[in-house]
Amino acid sequence: MKKLLILVMVLMVLGAGSGAAWWKFVHRSDNFATARALIEKGDLRAAQIDLRNAVRDDPTNAEAHFRLGVVQMRLGDPVAAEKELRLARDNGFDPRAVTPLLAQTYMAQGKFKELLRDFAASGQPPEIAVAILVTRGLAMMQMDNIDGAASAFAEAERLGPQSVDPPLAAARVLIAKRDYAGAEAKVDRALTINGKAPDALVLKAQLSNLKGDRPKALTALDAAIEVAPNSSSARLERANILVATGQDVKAKADVDFVLNNEPRSAGAVYLQAVLAARAKDFPAADAALTKITGVMSRFPRGYYFQAIVKFNLGQAEQAVEAAGKYVARNPGDPDGIKLMARIDLAVQRPEHAIQMLEAPADAGTADADMLDLLGRAYAQSGRSQQALTTLQKAAAMAPDNADILNRLASARLGLGDAAGAAKDLEHSLELAPKQASTGEALVVASLADGDVDKAAAALTKLDQSKVNAEVFGILTGMVRMAQLDVDAAVTAFRSVLKERPDSVPARLNLAKIAMLRNQIPDAERLLSEILSQLPANEQALSALVGLYVLDGRLPRAVVALQAARAAAPTNIGVTLGLIDLHIRLRDGDKALAIIDEAMKGQAQNQALVAAKVRALVSLGKNADAETELRNVLKTDPTNEAARRTLADLLGTQKMFDPSRATLRDGLALVPGSPRMIEALIALELVATGPDRTLQLLDELSRDTRNRPALRAMKGNVLMTANKFADAAAAYAAEYKIEPSGDLAARTAQAWGLAGKPDLGRPTLVEWLATHPDDMAPLQVLITMDIGAKKYDDAERSLKKVLDIQPNNVPALNNLAWIYQQKGDTMAQTLAHKAYLLSPTPQVADTLGWILVSQGKPDVALMLLRQASTQLATDGTVQFHYAFALNAVGKKDEAVSVLRPIVLGKAEFDEKPAAKRMFDELSVPK
Repeated sequence: MKKLLILVMVLMVLGAGSGAAWWKFVHRSDNFATARALIEKGDLRAAQIDLRNAVRDDPTNAEAHFRLGVVQMRLGDPVAAEKELRLARDNGFDPRAVTPLLAQTYMAQGKFKELLRDFAASGQPPEIAVAILVTRGLAMMQMDNIDGAASAFAEAERLGPQSVDPPLAAARVLIAKRDYAGAEAKVDRALTINGKAPDALVLKAQLSNLKGDRPKALTALDAAIEVAPNSSSARLERANILVATGQDVKAKADVDFVLNNEPRSAGAVYLQAVLAARAKDFPAADAALTKITGVMSRFPRGYYFQAIVKFNLGQAEQAVEAAGKYVARNPGDPDGIKLMARIDLAVQRPEHAIQMLEAPADAGTADADMLDLLGRAYAQSGRSQQALTTLQKAAAMAPDNADILNRLASARLGLGDAAGAAKDLEHSLELAPKQASTGEALVVASLADGDVDKAAAALTKLDQSKVNAEVFGILTGMVRMAQLDVDAAVTAFRSVLKERPDSVPARLNLAKIAMLRNQIPDAERLLSEILSQLPANEQALSALVGLYVLDGRLPRAVVALQAARAAAPTNIGVTLGLIDLHIRLRDGDKALAIIDEAMKGQAQNQALVAAKVRALVSLGKNADAETELRNVLKTDPTNEAARRTLADLLGTQKMFDPSRATLRDGLALVPGSPRMIEALIALELVATGPDRTLQLLDELSRDTRNRPALRAMKGNVLMTANKFADAAAAYAAEYKIEPSGDLAARTAQAWGLAGKPDLGRPTLVEWLATHPDDMAPLQVLITMDIGAKKYDDAERSLKKVLDIQPNNVPALNNLAWIYQQKGDTMAQTLAHKAYLLSPTPQVADTLGWILVSQGKPDVALMLLRQASTQLATDGTVQFHYAFALNAVGKKDEAVSVLRPIVLGKAEFDEKPAAKRMFDELSVPK
């Protein structure tokens, strides 16, 4: 049950002496007399000073100790009040006055068990027993002993039928039981005893508020404050309602009034913090909450606001702790779940956020915000498809939420659905046309979709007055680059650097262009400039290290990675890159030193373990590598990656029996494991050859759990033995038992390698007749048609692929190649889109060759150089590059490229044309 915020009864300290015997006292000193006058004026803090002086002058003055305890209690210092009230009691002050107030100091400190232990009602006069029973009951409520509290309040009502406090306390029990009608009856009973009792009026207001009748609640509170202007409980309750209705200015007036009288009032300090947080004055809110840390749990939303405040102050750990406490106390509160999830995402704890959010999502109780947060958590944890699905649900629940649409677009973009992302962003712009960030994202999404025209149109619609100048310049350069206007792109990026010399994106893009233009020194300079300021920038580091490795400058690459690791010692990617470079340089000892340092103080990291094994093997320490892997398996026997690595290590040493045993143990742990079965078959092929491996397949197939992973294995083994026709027959037999696109494709490929492609074609056609969207067999059919020069058939199939997957890069590239053969101008359009989607060397070659044939060798040269560098052994690609070099007047370079492919033994379709060009260019002039 939720703890109730118990209203601490305000002690009414009367100035005149009637009624209370303990109030009558003789003026023992000027300090005491002054204190009394100050109390009558309501200046409690000044009174406290004089009372302290009074007890200092006369430590035996029981009356002064009592009065000081009363004042300290009103000032919100129950610890000091307890001390003074004990001294008052020990010095002989009337126990009828001291005992109930002393019990209240326990209550205010949360000492509920101690209160029940130290204050018994039995044996006390009725007036004291009533007060003690009420206080004991309130303590029991805080300890969730509702029945015990009800009994205590009932006994208090019996002993004090004319006392207001017992029926009010009993009403609180009924509120806890959600018996609001019964509670109201108890409050009405209290009001018949004293129609102007402030606490009764306050509780009456609370009941009205619980029923949703805030105007009636405010009326009751106004009446209570009129009767007792200094009533803290009435003013705080009214402030609570005013805060809930957005009347913060009026609420602040009540809170300030209470704090002026009772600076340590926990309720007032809490509301002060809430008001400060709502005003975004988080330092002030934090200062206020710090004052009530010890009693935070008494406020239903205390930890909730503390989490918000700590988060906005950048104190992530404290925010996580506070949010965790709130959710633990309120596990079903949607606000708490969402707050915890937001903090989790901010501190990179997506798995915890997922754990929090999946339950309401699975139960169907999650709203759009929860689904949005869950989608973001999936995205942060790398579960891209789940992120997309969840964000789609969120967008369906809140179709007009532009922020959710933007995140959905980002998820689509991450999964390669750039077209879908662009559509979401266009819709988002319709909902919120002035969102500059959405327009910027649309440019990026359109480029990712290969739609340069849409990207250019989105760029022109951006309001430059609302877009960051650097961002606009970068987007302009990206669009110009996509339009293959390289000079304009360079101008745009240089303009950014002129205004923002520290712009990393501008330098990265200029470096990329420099590499495409073979301006390696410029690229190296630009990348080095970035790394001098940001040594661990992943894009710049990857590009520069790539340049060094390509040129054989491995020591320079090591220096760059060492600087990056010094700047980002926890970046595992940088660490692994440095380790692998040391291994490549045959410096395994340095690699091991880095690994040992990286492993200190953290749980086992598989990537580091694998790196350690590589380093040990490079040093010839196979036994140590084996020990390392066996230790991993001892901790986690199901770790298939480590098991496969251990088997490979043993196999390379021709220790085939231990290698087999290692893999069979893994298969016993996970029957039917494809990874273990594949490893066993690969090992047997190396150890004994195809015939014994086929026997192994028969043995493994006796266990029905292994059969799904064995379906294509017989054909695969026969393929490795170059028995292509037998392999095709094996695949076909499995296909007959249980048809699949994979087996249809394998059957056709095997017949093709056997020199009988026509025998494989019927299986493909049969499968595709009922599964036209199955990409793998369709791609095999296309490859067969292109190889057979059946371009019309290939064109029809490629168009089918693009109908299903408009951004399928191989299909775009192949169709562009076919159109080029036919002289169709669509060739450049398709190749251009393919390059924008995926600038691979194969696509760069296709687009570059098309541009050369259209008389655009300057741009083509940049693309063909990229293809030539990355496909150095492909004769056709090298010929295309040489052709472009010659077209721009670089005859000598063209000859250098042609010489190895013309004089070499490798054959390729364009070799005759390459030889003719080589002969022509080699003739002295």
